[in-house]
Amino acid sequence: KMHGQGKLTQTDGGYFVGEFREGKRFNGTSTFTHKDGSSKSTVWADGVQTGAVICSQTYSSGATYQGALLNNKKHGFGTLTFPAGHAYTGMFQNNMRRGAGTLRHKDGSVYEGEWVTDQEHGQGKLTRPNGTIQEGEFRKGKFVSGAGVFVYANGSTYEGSVLEGKHHGQGKITNSDGYTWEGEFVQGELRTGHGTRYFPPSKTYQTGQWLNGQLHGPGKIFRKVR
Repeated sequence: KMHGQGKLTQTDGGYFVGEFREGKRFNGTSTFTHKDGSSKSTVWADGVQTGAVICSQTYSSGATYQGALLNNKKHGFGTLTFPAGHAYTGMFQNNMRRGAGTLRHKDGSVYEGEWVTDQEHGQGKLTRPNGTIQEGEFRKGKFVSGAGVFVYANGSTYEGSVLEGKHHGQGKITNSDGYTWEGEFVQGELRTGHGTRYFPPSKTYQTGQWLNGQLHGPGKIFRKVR
């Protein structure tokens, strides 16, 4: 009888590698490779199949998956690569991305953080090739609250706090022409509280209390001198 470490090759192309006891598979993995090249490995422990499966398979959509299966569904740690070129590595639950994971897009963008029901949801960080960084709370695939650096198509940048997807709290916005405003933002572009605005052509600063983007109350205007 087979006993001890060994490899059993089956007529269907499958094989078992591991420990045998009294002629039976005891501890190890059973691997079967399908005609399409996909494979599944079942884990054995103390003579019983545990239900944990490690697989490598290609779907009809062209996506490929390498990782754990449970009841023939993606469950546990794995990597899912899509035909478009982006890939997710992390935790799956009941065939969906759930838990900690990293999504790398073809354009170089990277999201690292929490997932719920196949969407970025919870604490995470998104980094884009243009320099945009969003770090904080994501909700149903969208960044809603936290802090970061945002680079916009018109060349302007914003660095600071965000609440519910809008500039809110301390931050700094710089336009492509060099104009800057630094201070407190409320609900997007409305600038309220203490802040400073800089005009590059005249090298002039305006500092003081602001309300809805305008100087309001005590303030100072001065020019930068080299």
